[in-house]
Amino acid sequence: MLPLRCRIVTGMLAMTARCSAVTSRGSTVASFSAVTPPRCRPVLVISRGGSTGPGRYDDNKESRRSRPLWGVQRFAQQAVANTISAAGFVSCSAKSLYTNRKQFGQWKKSLTELDVYLRDSGIHQEVSGLINRRLLGNLMILSRIQFETLKNRGDDRDLVRMRRLHMQTNLPSPPPEEAARYMKYALSAYGESMIRAAEMHTHGKIDTRHSPLPRTKIAKHVDLPSKDVVLTDLDEDSGESNHLRHFVAVDHARKKVILSIRGTFNLAECVVDVVGFSRPFLRGEAHSEMALMAERVWDKAGDTVRELLKEGGNDYELILTGHSLGAGTSLLLNMLIHADRRRHVHGRKVRCFAFASPPVFAPLYAAPHDAIKAATNYIHERDAVPFLSVDSIRHFFNCLGIIDNKTRKMGFLERQKMVIGFHRTDESLRADVLKASLRRLPSKPGAPILAIPAASNIWIRERGFAGSDDYDARTCDSIRLSKRGILLDQNMLLHHFPTSYEHALSRLNSASSTSTSSNDLPPTK
Repeated sequence: MLPLRCRIVTGMLAMTARCSAVTSRGSTVASFSAVTPPRCRPVLVISRGGSTGPGRYDDNKESRRSRPLWGVQRFAQQAVANTISAAGFVSCSAKSLYTNRKQFGQWKKSLTELDVYLRDSGIHQEVSGLINRRLLGNLMILSRIQFETLKNRGDDRDLVRMRRLHMQTNLPSPPPEEAARYMKYALSAYGESMIRAAEMHTHGKIDTRHSPLPRTKIAKHVDLPSKDVVLTDLDEDSGESNHLRHFVAVDHARKKVILSIRGTFNLAECVVDVVGFSRPFLRGEAHSEMALMAERVWDKAGDTVRELLKEGGNDYELILTGHSLGAGTSLLLNMLIHADRRRHVHGRKVRCFAFASPPVFAPLYAAPHDAIKAATNYIHERDAVPFLSVDSIRHFFNCLGIIDNKTRKMGFLERQKMVIGFHRTDESLRADVLKASLRRLPSKPGAPILAIPAASNIWIRERGFAGSDDYDARTCDSIRLSKRGILLDQNMLLHHFPTSYEHALSRLNSASSTSTSSNDLPPTK
């Protein structure tokens, strides 16, 4: 018998991600599999039949924990999925740049407006001096201070948990089954490459068949007939870049019309994210570019949505959904529709499922009451995007400034030991950074404390050991989230990927379904 360390190393070396053609009912499916080294147990087992069903993992926790290298297998799946996602972003950006070169002029205009705003408001002066050769070290020190401050506080979600819902509402959160379903719609708006990445991340397999029409792949992912994906504005070849990509589908079985808005998936959409100063919107202020995108998406898709709702009848409702940039845009569109008492949709019910939305509106009490009640936002693990705004970035750089001033006179070796972690951070430095993080800076025009305009924010996190796929969710308050600030974490970008959201919500839904089924069983005698 090989020693445990040798078996682990041997298993890691033997792990491969290969696409093997498997003929099943006349279709070709690529399966993520592993080569089993001699004298070692299987690294990954995906059942194609039996009690767990085709293409599903065994959900028994004890068998999972006894399976060697489970964490390595899951890490490999995530790595392949992230690679597919990144390749899709590069491909989409390249196609967009090639087909529409006029967008360079639009970028220049937007970025010039941002530069003028930063200089006129004084924010440029606050931030520019801290972008120096010590920046990386300062970020690492701040990350350590945040970790040391929070490690004894338990679950940091408790700091922003909802005590009461605003506007005197008392609404239950949507069931996990709905959240998992509409996350699939939000992810499908990214197109075929992201759908394949989600298949790899969640199920460990990829359907290698190429779909000539985007609606075919979307329909399969969301479990609808192809004809029910009515409008698909996802093609970069059209040369238009003045609005966000989206699609409209109708689910006749559930009597829903779904408008899904794509998040950031090319360089032009990155510019929309960056131009984050606010402008007047309804009775408050909103992220300037996302507010513009909400208006433009409705100009493109509104007629189709109204026609489908009219054909469906009074029982049909409109579902708005999106991830990241698409989530913020869908929340603002939800406000626009409710501000007119839903006359734009013939008075039909409207709900919004947002995933990883950034803060986009202030003040929250100025938002239409019904729009807040109809919206729910979801946050996954250490995702940083739901906490990003001009205001939070100002406070973040304020903390970096304190670290820079206190450590710049240190000796090189002494400072490097603190950066690397050989020395515990100075107690007075931790106290100053904590005080700065709690103190509000003087407000700047165009940089209010933006919040997520939703009745509740469902924060999902994996509990237990990494890779356990055992998730729980807590309801958090939008106002308290808006003042939490940015926390650094090595996974804060990976946790933002739509594939990570779909995987987590799928597991949360499975656990909820299992629990509900168990509770429905008759008591044993």
